[in-house]
Amino acid sequence: MGKLTKSILVPVDFTEAATNAVRNAVELGEKLKTDVHLVNFIPPVRRKLQPSSNPIENISEELFSSINLLKENEEKLAELVKEMGRTDVEVHSEIKIDKLASGIRKQLKKKNIGLIVIGITGAHTIGDSFCNINQARELIKVDCPIMVCHNHEHTFKGKHKIVVSLDFDSLEQHKVEDLALLARKLSSKVYYIHVNHPDDKKQCTLNDIENYLEIHSLKAEAIELVSSAQKEMAIKAYADQLNADLIAINRFSKTSGYKECHAGQVMEETENPVFVY
Repeated sequence: MGKLTKSILVPVDFTEAATNAVRNAVELGEKLKTDVHLVNFIPPVRRKLQPSSNPIENISEELFSSINLLKENEEKLAELVKEMGRTDVEVHSEIKIDKLASGIRKQLKKKNIGLIVIGITGAHTIGDSFCNINQARELIKVDCPIMVCHNHEHTFKGKHKIVVSLDFDSLEQHKVEDLALLARKLSSKVYYIHVNHPDDKKQCTLNDIENYLEIHSLKAEAIELVSSAQKEMAIKAYADQLNADLIAINRFSKTSGYKECHAGQVMEETENPVFVY
């Protein structure tokens, strides 16, 4: 990431979780020397008309409601940018009338986005919708790493320990290099872990990991190889053992015989930011 590479996107819904996500994104943007884009998505109204209703009146009512919401959210967005105060980060803000999933995909296509930052609370916020794998699979699978923050601010100054999971069966494994670059920019020590699941069609060896890191010119502070039926929780346990500042876990595997993913549980139980790729 960086000025010559990619920016940070923060979907906002004006909840406390989203506000803290913005603060974290700005803090991270200062460290990475990159821009931050705040986008509020207003869903288009698709109300079914009753046969006896007047279509013109319905359209007028919906249009009036959308215009009012647009004005209200413009004021909130301006106030949110103002709350950030003076910063070295260039903060862009806009409102889009679009569904969340399609709106974010369009942002990724139009802008040079390298990271999405969201905040979660366990309630019905934009961040929690984003992380709900069962209800919003299309959201969490956007082609971009996501930094998930709990409902408070974090600091990215100083050196960090980051645990990065390797899953050679993952659809998103190629993003490990992006996360390694991010870690270097955060002056982080990177610890790599691979978890062999009993149902994996290929059981990885330590030699496989070393070869992968060498091919991709990735330096490791340490390498961990374990076997577990709960991949994501094994990664969290390793991070807890190291007292790591950050965790980076992958989302889905493409050929494994098991379907359960506990990435959401890791996010919920980890106070520090979790990068999901």
